[in-house]
Amino acid sequence: MSKGKMRIGLIVLLVTVMFCGLIVQLKQDTWMSISVKEGTLSKTNLTYVITNTSEDKLYQYGHGYVIEQWSFFGWTEYHGPQRQTTTAELMVIQPGEVREYTVDWSHRYGELPPGLYRLHKVIEIIDFDGEKTSNSQDVHDTFIIWP
Repeated sequence: MSKGKMRIGLIVLLVTVMFCGLIVQLKQDTWMSISVKEGTLSKTNLTYVITNTSEDKLYQYGHGYVIEQWSFFGWTEYHGPQRQTTTAELMVIQPGEVREYTVDWSHRYGELPPGLYRLHKVIEIIDFDGEKTSNSQDVHDTFIIWP
C-alpha cells in the first residue's frame, strides 16, 4: 500500500474514532480531560495536558499510563518489549487546575509503529473529607503515528 493511501486511511479512521469518542464523552458526567499537547508528539514520547474543569471536585492520579492501539476489533493495550515502570507518586489536582506531563515510552514500548493510538489514564475522585471514593474515570486522547 502506498504512503498516500495509508495516510488517507488513517485520517478516515481517526475522524471516525474521534467522532465515536465524542459521542461517548458526551454521555459521561466528566470533569477531567486529557489532551496531547500540540507539537510534542514523536514515535517515543509526547506531552499531555490534564485539566480539572470542575468547580469543587478533587481528583487523584499517578504517573501510570497505558498506550492503546486501534484495530478493527477496537482499542487494545499496545504491548512493548518491556513491562511498565512508573513511580508510585500520587498527584492531586485541584478544581480549575491544569498540569502538563511528558511521557517517554521508549524504555517500555520502543518506537511506536505507524497507527492510531491513545494515551489512557485512570483518575479517581476524592471526597471532601479527603477519603478516596470508589468512583474512577478513564480519560484518554487519541493520536496518530505517521509512517
